[in-house]
Amino acid sequence: MDRLSMGTRMAASAAAVGSVWLVSALGFAIYLRDGRGIVLWLIWSTPFFVAGWIVVGLPLVVLGERTRRLPVIVFVAVAWVAGMALLLLPIVIVWWITPGGHPAVNWAFLRGWPNLGGVLGAVTLALYLAILHRSAPERVSDANTTVD
Repeated sequence: MDRLSMGTRMAASAAAVGSVWLVSALGFAIYLRDGRGIVLWLIWSTPFFVAGWIVVGLPLVVLGERTRRLPVIVFVAVAWVAGMALLLLPIVIVWWITPGGHPAVNWAFLRGWPNLGGVLGAVTLALYLAILHRSAPERVSDANTTVD
């Protein structure tokens, strides 16, 4: 397996995060049925995408070739959980600093907003791996080799 440079991996990571960020902004605007939703999404979601890129994206870039050797499902699951955790973090912090009772978290709550973070994280990672796979140089077989 040929090695990809750090620059290629960083470019693939930035392209994946940027693409999902912009496409999700369009999806959010369509969901709201208002063009101003793009601006709202781009302003609101930027810290979460940057945090996700720091928590998941940069370690994947540093891992290098190992990302192409391990099962994709492992990376997608990690990205899903990280995306959910990043969207749950502000809520957990508010619960932690607020005196009094803490609301119970049920499955219906986790299927909402946090799950959106999980989906976006998993899609971003899958896109990153697809970009890496496409940017890998093709192996050219020698014409004189025979397969038995």
